[in-house]
Amino acid sequence: MVFTSLILSILAQHSSAGPIDYAAYNYGEDLYLRDQLIKHGEMFDDVGNYIIGSKNVLLAERLKVNLLDIPDLEHGEELFTVTQHGHSHNNIDNDLSELGRRLWTAPDKSVELRAITKADLGVLARPLFMCHGAVRKIGHIPITPRPINNNVINAVTPNPTIQNWVAAVSQTNLENDVATMEAFGTRRHFTQGEVNCENWLVNRLNSYGLNTSTFDYDSGADVVIGELPGLTDPDKIVIIGGHYDSINYAGTNANAPGADDDASGTSAVLEIARILSQQEFDYTIRFCGWSGEELGLLGSEAYASSLAAAGAEVVGMVQLDMIAYRASNDSRSVGFVTNDTDPTLNSFSMDVFSAYVPSLQVEMGPLGGGTSDHRSFFQNGFPAIFPFEDIGQYSPHIHGYNDVTGISANDFVLAKLITQGALATVAELARPLSFTLSHTPLTDTQNENGPYTVSVDAVSNTAATITSADLYWKLDSDSSFQTVSMSTSNGTTYEGNIPGQAAPAIVEYYVVVSDSAGNTKWLPEGFGPGSDTYRFRVGQISTIYFDDFDGPNDNGWTHVQIATQDDWMRGTPNGAVEDPSGAYSGANVWGNDLAPSGYNGSYASNVNNKLISPVFDCSGKTGVTLSLARWLTVEENQYDQAEILVNGNVVWQNPATNLIDNSWVIMDIDISAYADNNPSVQVEFQLRSDSSVEFGGWNIDDFEIYTLGGNGGNTDTLTLAGDTLANRGQLVNYSASGMSPQAQYGLLVSYNNTGSTIFGQSFDIGTPYRIFRTGFADSSGSANISFNIPNSVSSGTVVYLEVGAITTNGTEDSNMLTLLIL
Repeated sequence: MVFTSLILSILAQHSSAGPIDYAAYNYGEDLYLRDQLIKHGEMFDDVGNYIIGSKNVLLAERLKVNLLDIPDLEHGEELFTVTQHGHSHNNIDNDLSELGRRLWTAPDKSVELRAITKADLGVLARPLFMCHGAVRKIGHIPITPRPINNNVINAVTPNPTIQNWVAAVSQTNLENDVATMEAFGTRRHFTQGEVNCENWLVNRLNSYGLNTSTFDYDSGADVVIGELPGLTDPDKIVIIGGHYDSINYAGTNANAPGADDDASGTSAVLEIARILSQQEFDYTIRFCGWSGEELGLLGSEAYASSLAAAGAEVVGMVQLDMIAYRASNDSRSVGFVTNDTDPTLNSFSMDVFSAYVPSLQVEMGPLGGGTSDHRSFFQNGFPAIFPFEDIGQYSPHIHGYNDVTGISANDFVLAKLITQGALATVAELARPLSFTLSHTPLTDTQNENGPYTVSVDAVSNTAATITSADLYWKLDSDSSFQTVSMSTSNGTTYEGNIPGQAAPAIVEYYVVVSDSAGNTKWLPEGFGPGSDTYRFRVGQISTIYFDDFDGPNDNGWTHVQIATQDDWMRGTPNGAVEDPSGAYSGANVWGNDLAPSGYNGSYASNVNNKLISPVFDCSGKTGVTLSLARWLTVEENQYDQAEILVNGNVVWQNPATNLIDNSWVIMDIDISAYADNNPSVQVEFQLRSDSSVEFGGWNIDDFEIYTLGGNGGNTDTLTLAGDTLANRGQLVNYSASGMSPQAQYGLLVSYNNTGSTIFGQSFDIGTPYRIFRTGFADSSGSANISFNIPNSVSSGTVVYLEVGAITTNGTEDSNMLTLLIL
């Protein structure tokens, strides 16, 4: 039959592949461990608690995972999972229990692996992809790794706008759409019923005003896609789908109503599309109906593969497959399936369900070897989740005549609750259109008096208004942030002040803004508020050397191979596996394997290589510091070593645990012991690896050698005080003190604060500057200075003010004040 032929063709595609020595790795409930196995080994299939891959004893030892050997396949055999499942009508399990030969059974009996030949397949009159893949072939193509992220998700606070959308979910609509799909009769792939359902889905999604299309991948019905384009960042895509095909294992022509499997999930996708299609989001949402799921995830696999080939940025994929069955006397719950799903996205969505649908119990666990269309996205490297009706007691009536409303789809209250949680997940992921934040980060300064004014523009894109803006700041040596409530005079620009800091100091800060609709955003953008920060330095900064690696040549930087491989490159990182997708600033970085064509983004085994800087002259310099932007992923130090050396001395090394940077990290390293007053200073970045487990390695940007000191000596001996905020045309007032009696003074103004030498004295303001007012101090050495802000100055301009005076000790200067023109 056509289905047996399909399996035979799949087998034939891999007939030339070399034999694989299979093993099962027991990751249990640790999905982070599973993802490490996928990243560092060849893994082919996640069967729940176990992942099947190529045997690698060293990898198992390194990751401390139990490896279970699977006997070798003989000529002509292929490896299949055969898992007992909850509906054994029509003897669908009995004729598999003796098919081929059993190779391995999981100790917990959750899954069995069998060797099956083409001859074995020939005796069957149905496809060997059954029960959502509880019976399926173990492929030869390794799972594509996803970025490994073990960040802790903070609890989700419900957004009132999304809560209103959640409340709009209609149980009646779910029931009616399931009934409509049942009425098509069998929707088995390659049948007219499936095509009829496809056309119905196209019309429905069109009726919501979505950009509706179909994805053709074989001679059966197509994947149906309704797209809602994002308005601010449309390249980021959120996908929600359900499969609209159905099957009856009694035979090709047997009626397959498929009410729970999966008219229920598809109707939920339609209901979510009905509600969200009328809203606006930052990211693009695609509402998908998959065809061919029951014959091997055919439609979703073709579509996910096409997205991967195109380099699409899928933020998350939500699969709804069977959401309307509840066993007798069972409480209502949703089960988040762990196999073939992303742990971080699972955690996030479980929090979303708990926040928006608190009456629904949330559970988590493996689906006994089974899977659904989310697997296609997981296999192609995209984060995916699968909220399910009940992992332990799902409908026993699917894939037969009784998968009908009332018997199999028997609880539409449960279907409504799961639909509500899925809607909230999609809405949170796609980010409802709210407001846009912009901020110019504060730069280094010599001003110790402060304050340092942080200004953020928050422009609402909706009718909602900004309700709060908070500034969080701390010294880099502090353990916690202080909070400042920001204020606004125009409803758009919000300001908050960080108090002055004694030099030398390094200050970190970030901003969080909320609106009346319950939306919250933060700067800088990261995994969550405070996961990334802005920083600036206070004090006299003397830059000895700086390179952002964006010039036309390497500027004297070299790299060498000590053993096996030298994969240091200067260029644009490509985001392979754990690496960044772009530089910290500009375009280029130095890094290990930046993943250009022909590279995979990871350093190799048994390497020893280094990047070597040019030589720096630090003569006459004290307190020399090395600063750089780092994105480093490396195994724990006992196995792989990432080190920074100065003149052959180690000044930094990776820790005793795996180091996985998820964003750019700014490092300031005291190298004074080797660099102070040294005319010949050289920095090296070294990487050494052992024979197993490779990560992304070094990525380095904005390399700087500098000194940061206080404002000692003759600097800032005068005091300048006065206005720091003013409107155009407004009179501003300042006082200068500490001068010699009758000393001649000048008020200097500049648009930058990078420091400059004026009349042999170090000033805080930079060049170019202007002597804006001059005069003579009174008998106490003080002076008052007033002037009107010119109307020609643009709103939002920042200027820096400083007083200089000719005294009996020569030229002296004051602290610097920052003036913001509103």
